[in-house]
Amino acid sequence: MWMKVFKHQHEAYLRVLGAVAEKIPHENAAECAREAEAVKRTVRASAKVSKPRQTKPAPKPAELVSA
Repeated sequence: MWMKVFKHQHEAYLRVLGAVAEKIPHENAAECAREAEAVKRTVRASAKVSKPRQTKPAPKPAELVSA
């Protein structure tokens, strides 16, 4: 649950940064395109990073449970 909240906050932060970046003057369109591609690669890389699933522990044998 809290990871979803964190993800939404992070995405909102990136949107704000994108809006601010639009206001910053660039030397030319090529520089702007390079920056956009760099940000796109960063966002894709961070989206692919995920935590591996945890396996459930094996059930205890019946002998141990009833003892």
